[in-house]
Amino acid sequence: MVLDPFEGKLRSLHFLSMQTPSTRWAFFALPYGYLDLVRGDPIMQLCAIVNMASQGCDYYTHRLDPLHTPQRARAYEGELLLALRPQLVDERLPGELNAYLQGVLEQYPEGLGSLPLNQRYAPPLYADRHL
Repeated sequence: MVLDPFEGKLRSLHFLSMQTPSTRWAFFALPYGYLDLVRGDPIMQLCAIVNMASQGCDYYTHRLDPLHTPQRARAYEGELLLALRPQLVDERLPGELNAYLQGVLEQYPEGLGSLPLNQRYAPPLYADRHL
């Protein structure tokens, strides 16, 4: 994890990866002022963490794909939002989702279940993989 390698130009969390013939690397980048983003919209930032984790999992399992990786990441966001709904009500937390998150639920109303079968996979346990 690194703090904004782009000199203050990041506005949200980012997953970045690169591959050359001899090496590959990836990292998560936090924007400056990230805690202010969390305070302003904690649900959005929790979804952003889930989105980045999904992309990181795709990287780890060699499944990065320009089409499927973002779709899967958004479906994971939808899965989280579905899981959070009862808590938001039970704990009387503000339930208003921003336009982006409303769009996630519209596009992935069943979370991961909204993805085609060929885009779903069970992430391996870290201990099961040898790098």
